[in-house]
Amino acid sequence: MVKQHSNGCCNRLCSLYRKKHYIFIFLLFVLVVIIIKVQMSITMIKLSPGTRFELRHSHAIISNHLTTPFPANELRHVAFLKVHKASSSTVLNIIYRFGFQRGVTFVLPRKGNYLGGDSSSIEKRLILPPSVNKTYDMLCNHVIFNKTIFGHYMPRDTVYIATIREPFERYRSAYHYGRTVIPLAYLMRGPNGTDSFEKFIANQEIYEPTNPYYSHTNNRMAIDFGFPTKYFKNLTKMLEYVQDLDLTLDLVMITERFDESMILLRRMLNWSFKDILYIKLNALKNKRKDNINSTLADKVKKFTKLDYILYDYFYEKFDKRVKQQSSDFNEEVSVFKSIRGRVTQFCLNATSNGTYLWVADAKWSETFTVSFNDCQMMTMVELKFLSVLVKEQKSRISRHGANREFFDRIPDNRHYRH
Repeated sequence: MVKQHSNGCCNRLCSLYRKKHYIFIFLLFVLVVIIIKVQMSITMIKLSPGTRFELRHSHAIISNHLTTPFPANELRHVAFLKVHKASSSTVLNIIYRFGFQRGVTFVLPRKGNYLGGDSSSIEKRLILPPSVNKTYDMLCNHVIFNKTIFGHYMPRDTVYIATIREPFERYRSAYHYGRTVIPLAYLMRGPNGTDSFEKFIANQEIYEPTNPYYSHTNNRMAIDFGFPTKYFKNLTKMLEYVQDLDLTLDLVMITERFDESMILLRRMLNWSFKDILYIKLNALKNKRKDNINSTLADKVKKFTKLDYILYDYFYEKFDKRVKQQSSDFNEEVSVFKSIRGRVTQFCLNATSNGTYLWVADAKWSETFTVSFNDCQMMTMVELKFLSVLVKEQKSRISRHGANREFFDRIPDNRHYRH
């Protein structure tokens, strides 16, 4: 009996041992699977001292819309002059994202994406009023600049910014964009063939619209900045006008020095690295290499002399401003470029499965994440993003009513022309 009891105990102990052994093997297997998945889902990358990135997974959909405690010292009253073919769509997307996430009130068109007509600044009849207890915080859609009219809509502490681009390159870009993406009638009526650009320049006086306001190649930057076309032959007037603009505009960014421009913008507005992230928008793929000889190039430069006065003046000011920055400015630009490159790579492969990019804090920026939703906003085309903003503002007005008292005080500039 004792022996049988002893054997029974042994059998039970052996069985228990085997169960524990299997449990241990199972737990070990689970641990290995977890480690493999973690290794697959988290990638550490060092791009520069103090800058780290991780790919992580989350079961929750990450959205910063009206949920993140934003810094109290960030500036939110911004008027951006959207200059044609000068990286303006990229800046517009940055401002749209910033304002949308904070629920600010934009100066928005009731329809379309222009705030005024071909030769006018903001036209009140085209604008959505703000909702009750709200006034305008941001202005960033296409419109001809006029500091007086802008001032009717925007608060006194508004920061005024704009972009400019080397005039010949802007001219070239506008020509091909108006031929291949958004057809412009006067360009489509121009010469055809592989050398159409060269032929257009050679015979430009034939194809250009009589009214410069309908042209995207006739000193378009000068027009967007509000210079009256009646003075187009007066270079002295243009220089005086640019000097007056300098008293109003707080920052004129340079397309050719875009990342430096973003850091200057960030420092001026107290925004974060995440706020100024971008993925280049509206850039033509497979850019053509036109064979422009020096004679044709000189003809364009002479024709766009007003744009060159504008560009040269603000480029020189920009360059001085960069040189006056603190000694770590170039390092900040370099770190931002690294982050932007990594974010672009992430967004090209991001899906809605909860993967997000974690960016460690740096000297100039706190830790932040970039989600699939962030990528969608960074790559959202202008008209689609604008429709989201218009729909939201109309919804506020529908729910709470419009701020008629404020809106009715704004002068009607319907008949104003430059």
